[in-house]
Amino acid sequence: MKVLLIAPPQWAAYGSPMRPVYPPMGLLQIAACLESEGHSVRVVDADGEGADSHGVRVWARRWQPDIVGFTATTPAFPAARRWAARMRSAVGCPVLIGGPHASALPGEVLATGCFDAVFQGEAENAITEYCALLVRQEPDLSVSGVVRPDEPAVPRTLLTEGELNDLPLPAWHLVRRPSGYRPPDARALPVGTIMLSRGCPGRCGFCQSTSLFGAKVRYLTPERAVEHAWHVRQTIGAREIHIMDDCFTADRDRAMAIMEAFASRGPRIPYAFGNGLRCDMLDDGLLSAMRTMGVHSFGMGIETSNDAVAVRAGKHQSLDRATPVIDAAHRLGMTVWGFFMLGLPGESANTLVQTAHFSRSLGLDVAKFEIFKPYPGTRLYDELIARKAILSPRWSDWGIHTPPVHRSEGLPPRDVWRARRSAVLAFYRRPKALSSLTRHKTFTQRALNANAAWFLLKTLLRMP
Repeated sequence: MKVLLIAPPQWAAYGSPMRPVYPPMGLLQIAACLESEGHSVRVVDADGEGADSHGVRVWARRWQPDIVGFTATTPAFPAARRWAARMRSAVGCPVLIGGPHASALPGEVLATGCFDAVFQGEAENAITEYCALLVRQEPDLSVSGVVRPDEPAVPRTLLTEGELNDLPLPAWHLVRRPSGYRPPDARALPVGTIMLSRGCPGRCGFCQSTSLFGAKVRYLTPERAVEHAWHVRQTIGAREIHIMDDCFTADRDRAMAIMEAFASRGPRIPYAFGNGLRCDMLDDGLLSAMRTMGVHSFGMGIETSNDAVAVRAGKHQSLDRATPVIDAAHRLGMTVWGFFMLGLPGESANTLVQTAHFSRSLGLDVAKFEIFKPYPGTRLYDELIARKAILSPRWSDWGIHTPPVHRSEGLPPRDVWRARRSAVLAFYRRPKALSSLTRHKTFTQRALNANAAWFLLKTLLRMP
């Protein structure tokens, strides 16, 4: 069979067109699974290739795929829906969708009439089973983890750790423009991305990860982890690798074993933890192992400095560890990012100011301030829906750099929007912050930092 996998335009997630930061890792893994079963696969990343729906539709008419599959985040879902409708009219084959938004709201997604089935959660085994049924022309296409119109859904269990390690290596050979992905602060391009574990034991009420990958962390073996790194190094010539796990250090011993394997047998190139780490799950030994394997940068999800807001959001961590971790990382020569989320339930004007001040007190090199969005599949989404506190039903409004889409108690959305601008300007106008953006940087880092700064400035200028 011929399978076309599409990542639709993501610009709605950021509020402005921009170069994509990372490739669609989920689609690359799905593609590898399908290729291992003998299927012919093409992957289209709209932003990464600068593709538009018309051009892809014309090409698809010539290639005539047997299946078209989409992935989509919540703000990108309207684009996926439009592209799916056009692809359906162009090629007339089954159109499928997976990813966080469809996994959370399969009924609503199917009700659009643009998709024949929703693949929930980890879809590697489900998609190969589904395609096998189509090849055999089976009349019953029921597969656990796949939701179809007017049929009861059968939940699918998560991959076991053994199954995770047995997955084929992602299909990086299908990436057309590896150097087109531009993660901020990368030392060299192209950048490859890998995941060494799945799952997160945290109970953050704003995060979709647990609904997709579960609470139990499943790790690759050290040997398989190193294979993933060498694969992306050799396939696209990656000169840097970013690790995208949700909670890599949840099991300290296993994390240490993987990092020790990288230090002794992995590619000798720079590494970074692009998805962040928890400050209460880091210590001097882990930081030293990170530096030894070649990590030059990592982030920490701090979110808020207010304990009451953090508890309500489900972000249970001790921020007392933040400053010692940052200081230790700096002594080892690593750059530290802080991720903050503004407008969480329970926020007030005072808590927003407190969090902004806290961000400046930590010694961070970089701070990212994002507007809280209660994405489907999270506890806070359910709570705000129950309270009728959602302001915008348009998913394209739910980007991370767009205004709040929910009503807070006593905190107008415009105040949250303006608090973000104040926090960003106060953090970066300090001489210390400005100097950290230029210290120990390669030419590539400086260029990527400048691009990120320009994009950030554009988002600030759009604020009311």
